[in-house]
Amino acid sequence: MSAEIVLADAFALDGFAGLLVLMDPAYTTADGKHLNPVGQERYCNATSWMQQIAPPGFSIAGRWVFQTSFPWNLCGQGWGVAPWQGDRSAYMKSLVAFGPIGVTIFFQTTPSKYATFPETCKDIPIPVTSSSIGHYQPMMLNVFGNQAGGTFPIIQIEDEKAGEPFQFGSLMVYYLAAMIALSGGALAAVTLRKFKSFNSFAAMILGYEIMASIVRSTIYIIDQPIVGPYFYMNMDLITDQYLNFVPLPIGLPTTFLTSLIWLKFSAFRKTPPRAVDAVIIFVFVFVLAFGFWANLTWPGYMRDNGIMKGGVAKQTEDARKLTIARTIPITITAIVIFLIGNMMWLAKLSSIAKTSPALAKVASKCLKICSLQLVFLTLQVVCSVVVSNSIENIFAPLCNAEGVIDPFFIQYVTCYIDPITESCCGFSQVWAITVLSSSSSSSSSSSSSSSSSSSSSSS
Repeated sequence: MSAEIVLADAFALDGFAGLLVLMDPAYTTADGKHLNPVGQERYCNATSWMQQIAPPGFSIAGRWVFQTSFPWNLCGQGWGVAPWQGDRSAYMKSLVAFGPIGVTIFFQTTPSKYATFPETCKDIPIPVTSSSIGHYQPMMLNVFGNQAGGTFPIIQIEDEKAGEPFQFGSLMVYYLAAMIALSGGALAAVTLRKFKSFNSFAAMILGYEIMASIVRSTIYIIDQPIVGPYFYMNMDLITDQYLNFVPLPIGLPTTFLTSLIWLKFSAFRKTPPRAVDAVIIFVFVFVLAFGFWANLTWPGYMRDNGIMKGGVAKQTEDARKLTIARTIPITITAIVIFLIGNMMWLAKLSSIAKTSPALAKVASKCLKICSLQLVFLTLQVVCSVVVSNSIENIFAPLCNAEGVIDPFFIQYVTCYIDPITESCCGFSQVWAITVLSSSSSSSSSSSSSSSSSSSSSSS
């Protein structure tokens, strides 16, 4: 469709307040990071800004509206304060009342991510599209300059579909990762059911992985980083950001736990002091807590700092860098402990296996599983390093200025490799425990049979 274009954005019409010039302190919170109630009423309520900020005779009726992402962020999302009127799309509803035929919001980060958020379209009867301010800022400024002179350019509005293959592909990868996670949880449940007693670290690992698989698969199905929820779910951006960072920390604790158990078995020939078990449990809980604290830095940082002080792109980049700086050390530590613990355990197992073909078979299986685990853990570190070195591109538009899909490598890593490695790490933990518990059961049965035969012979 063809339509006249008008830039109808209170922040832009007010001299790009908060974007190019500092916002008047009368309209912000004391720290200058968010709009206060007075500021929200001024900039979010179209009835107010049409009278107080827009030039005389300004009209959007029958025209297509261009907006920056500031109304979406400061009025719909709110960040450190509640959205205007407690409704994430109230600012858009107030705009629609003035008769526009459609709206395009220009974002600094991946535009296609925001199509299914309530801040964009909840209960809005007209089309709302998203695009990139980085690609089209000159066009937006040109529209702004023309309308000041009373001229409204006419452009062809088209539905942007070029990025859909990447988004759909990412969705399928996350569904696959969810299936791997659920498979690991199912295997853990089947294995745990065979246990006669749950008072063991093996039972603890399996029980934890059952819960982790449910959480991980649920998140993978409903939400994906970069592309956001593929379907509308009334999920706001802050919830989306928190969910994006849960899968990684729930995978690391059992890696530490398994490795420390192997260390314990390798270091002590007899039953170790109870304090050793207490230390292992402490490390497990610490890694779980630290992992969540480190990974949830991003959403917490964005919520507290908003976008007015440093801009959307800068704040997002800083938050991600801080998260990576905190998470890489713990992942590397996991690999080191994993290597030491598993190598010592395998060495001991191999030594004992010289007198037992059954144990030799178990040692061989464990070596293969450990090798796979090491590959997945290393991939997690590599992914984090790739993200850290190219952080400025993680939320870049999926399409270039010509509308051709052109994702960065970091976006492929985040959407196509990360979820698979996270799920496979969890599955491999369950697989290792299953193999060892099966071999233990077989050994027990063998011992029992041997004992019975011996008894019969004696009789």
